[in-house]
Amino acid sequence: MSDDRAHGARNADAAIVPGLIAVHTQAEHAVTRGDLATAHRLLTDALTIAETRLSTPHPAQANLLIHLAQVDELRQQVSTARLRLMEAHALRVALFGPTDPATLSIVDYVADMLRDVGDFTAAEQLYTEILTLRETAFGRTHPSVAETCNELGVVSMALGELVRAQEHHTRALAIRRSQRGRMHPETAQSMLNLAGVLRAQGHLHRAHHYTDDAVAIMITTIGRDHPLTQRCIAILQTYPPQQRAGWHRIWRRIRRWFRT
Repeated sequence: MSDDRAHGARNADAAIVPGLIAVHTQAEHAVTRGDLATAHRLLTDALTIAETRLSTPHPAQANLLIHLAQVDELRQQVSTARLRLMEAHALRVALFGPTDPATLSIVDYVADMLRDVGDFTAAEQLYTEILTLRETAFGRTHPSVAETCNELGVVSMALGELVRAQEHHTRALAIRRSQRGRMHPETAQSMLNLAGVLRAQGHLHRAHHYTDDAVAIMITTIGRDHPLTQRCIAILQTYPPQQRAGWHRIWRRIRRWFRT
């Protein structure tokens, strides 16, 4: 495309995009009202305009496909939503490359959908691909790598692959301790996930230790009344009496952390 034609295309896009944004806002309001049919119609019409009048590929097309997929998912049309997301992913790869964070988040979304409908094998495959891309783009100790390791640990656990789940959660915990610090809710979440795997393997003492630490971190960082803290406490209380830590032990750990 010549410079003049490219300049003309950009000007045309600039004139169209604000209208698409306005339609998207209307669709969001429709979703808020629970009117999914109207939201779907608005977004479909906007996508048709984007596909016929915008230069191709264009980020607005990918964004509209993602929002349509979200509405499809709310309407229980998971297969259609997945196809739209993969189309949006292809557009963003063409525009920004495969390791762009927003592009990777689309694949994350698809993997999450597969996990949520119980297709753990397909989800595991996608998360593995995401892990490789994130390691290549950001390095092996980036927080997003820990996030993907965490998801891989969850699906491995669901598949009954306990050794693999332990490896993924152990790695996620190591990265989060290094990058987030030991006193961080994400670190506590990794401890709790690792504890779940260890408990399934019959290692109650080690599982209890990680759960105990997770509770202490949550109390210190986000407070005892936070829903995540309450969830940790509820899990801790499911251990046999001889495995449970008293509150005095948890507070002793908290005081020790503040001294170091």
